[in-house]
Amino acid sequence: MPEASSDASILIAVSWQALNRTIQNDKETVVCDSTVVILFAAFFIEANLDHIIDKLGIKEEMLDFLYGKKRQGEKYPGLQAKLGWFYNSFIENSPMATKNQKYKAGIRERLGEKFPGFEVIYEFRNKISHGEIQKTVANREDAEILRQQAKDIVNELFDIFTAKTGYNISRDVTYKNAITLD
Repeated sequence: MPEASSDASILIAVSWQALNRTIQNDKETVVCDSTVVILFAAFFIEANLDHIIDKLGIKEEMLDFLYGKKRQGEKYPGLQAKLGWFYNSFIENSPMATKNQKYKAGIRERLGEKFPGFEVIYEFRNKISHGEIQKTVANREDAEILRQQAKDIVNELFDIFTAKTGYNISRDVTYKNAITLD
């Protein structure tokens, strides 16, 4: 299926290829294959968020919301922060700043309610970034479900974005095009 960017197309293809290996249910490789499925599904969500932000030229707006207008130095918000900004900007439109501890404590829960699977995907991704594999999640069944949920999240992001802005970001980059683009 075509995606919005080369990165997104390649990331979901890596997840698909690993899913096909996971479906073979080889007990010796299922944890590794499932880990790749879920991790690259998480990367897929973030690549699409980045693409939406870049396409509209609203990165500064996001950074102002997350860090304030007087921020210093380069800032690299993570997946939850970006999705929290998206939620605030396109769904809830709350004036709360992320520095507000009450907001920060509730945003993960709100994101999980709005985007089923996000909490598990996000936690899985973060634990890997700290060298920990959640073997209870790295299995065929969860990998299939979480990959589909990641795709559903991305579809919903584009639907919400289009409904709120009237701007349609095309999703026409195939995997074959993505691997040949410079």
